[in-house]
Amino acid sequence: MTKCLFVEHLVSHSLPPLSEHDQLKYMVFKDLWESGLYLTNGFKFSCDFLVYEGDPINYHAKYMLIIKRQTDEMRSIEALIKGRLSVQVAKQLLVATINLANEVEYATLSWKGRVSRKDKE
Repeated sequence: MTKCLFVEHLVSHSLPPLSEHDQLKYMVFKDLWESGLYLTNGFKFSCDFLVYEGDPINYHAKYMLIIKRQTDEMRSIEALIKGRLSVQVAKQLLVATINLANEVEYATLSWKGRVSRKDKE
């Protein structure tokens, strides 16, 4: 039996350690996946993941997900930009954090109502 050099190379070399943000992404991905949701890469929408309630082939994403450490602040301009984008693409903005008990917590940010200007007569 011949050896596969590619597989042998993969087995003999360990992967580099994950960054802190990648570890958070993994925890959130695992939590949502285990609850029956589907996730895809959110790069196109300037977020970490797009979250679907069913198979992405049959469903549109319901959420744009961004992941923050519990100690991170979300600047108001970031919330405004991501909130406006989520409205334009008909999604809700979902923010995930890891609490001190190492559990994932979620909050949604969504726009309520519309602002309209009435011209003075």
